[in-house]
Parts: sequence; structure tokens; C-alpha cells
Amino acid sequence: MGMGKILQFVVESSLRLPTPLLLRLSGGAPRQLEHRRLLPKFQFLCAQMSKGVPGLEEMAPAEARAMYDDQPITLEREVSNPPTTRDHSVSVPGATICVREYTPAGTSGNLPALVYFHGGGWVIGNVDSHHQLCARLSAGAGVRVFSVDYRLAPEFKFPVPLEDCNAAFQWVLDNAETLGIDRSRISAGGDSAGGNLTAALCLKCKGEGMTLPQLQLLLYPATDLALSTGSAKDCAEGL
Repeated sequence: MGMGKILQFVVESSLRLPTPLLLRLSGGAPRQLEHRRLLPKFQFLCAQMSKGVPGLEEMAPAEARAMYDDQPITLEREVSNPPTTRDHSVSVPGATICVREYTPAGTSGNLPALVYFHGGGWVIGNVDSHHQLCARLSAGAGVRVFSVDYRLAPEFKFPVPLEDCNAAFQWVLDNAETLGIDRSRISAGGDSAGGNLTAALCLKCKGEGMTLPQLQLLLYPATDLALSTGSAKDCAEGL
């Protein structure tokens, strides 16, 4: 069993512990601020992550990527009916990128599609890191998912990642018939940095008069550069 599998087993086993024990192992009392309370499992994970382990934001990009790729811990359960996958090479300005397609098991004909942009602070993450999530989205929603391996900062600064995401979205639109997609039901989505890229893509399409995604799926998107809201200030520490 590889180190990644061992760590995965340890994390999953730990999260099955009773709530009182999870709280004891993570400092005792629940972290709470008025009506906001951190779930015991999250409190435990945060406590373990803070024990002498440098944050990814403190590492050089190459070091952060290596740590992220070498320890593939995921809380996503494997789907019972995994979709089939295939990788496409899509041309972008000056390069090609990978777009991984997920097709729900037992489906045929033209399906709705979701073009998905992974999170990772624009610096880490790839189609492999978000494989289980995209598989679950495809199987659960019954849609073809196209996960985009856009180029990362700091090697490729803005607007390159957005241009890659736009190129991938336009590629899915242009090849809808060949890919078995209902062209009138193509959406875009992403988590964290990917949520930011989704929102930016929609603004770009709207501003330039291009076809808009039919839906935005935004998972904890980065959309407030100022971080000046009440919750961002109140929950800055401990939550």
C-alpha cells in the first residue's frame, strides 16, 4: 500500500471517531462564534493540519504542487457506477491542454454538459486532483463533464488561465455534435479558483457577445478580492 493510500485510510478512519473524542483531539471545546460553529470533523482536520505542517501558501509553487500530488487525500467517496473517461488535447494560444471527458455509465445520445475548472489558488491542482469530484458530478447529475487542465500561475499569469478556460468552453460548444452534447444545455462550473474562473468566463462571454453557459456551478468561489465582508472579518481566526 502506497503512502497516499495509507494517509487516506488514516484520515477516513479518524473521521469515524465519536464526536467527543474528535473534539478532545482537536482542543476540547467546539470552536464557535455566535451562531457559527465549526463541525467537529472539520475542527479535527484543521487541528491535524496545523501541527507543524507548513501551509501550501508558504511553499514555492513546485514544492506545493509536489506535496499536493504526492498526498492525494480526498473525502470524496468513489461512485458505485463510475463514468467512462477519455482525454482530449485542446489547442490554446501557444500550447495544448488536456480536457478530460466523463460520460455517465449506461447513457447514450446527446446529454447536457458541464465544463469544469478545478480549484487550487490558480497555482496547484489538475484534472487528477479533481477526478473523483468530476466523476461524482457526472454520475450524479447524468451529464458529460469536461474537466479542464488550464495552465497555472506563476508561470502563466492572468489572463492565460482564463484564456485556456474560454478556449476549452468554446471547444466544447464547437464540437457539441461530435461529443454527443445537447448544445443548448452546456454549463460551466468550478471550485475556489475554478469558481472565480467560471464567473470571469461568464462576464467575458457576456461582454464580448459570445454564447453564455446555461448555468454557473460556483463552489466556494473566489469573487471578493477585498475580503471585506463581515463574515470574512469575524471568521478570520479559528473558523
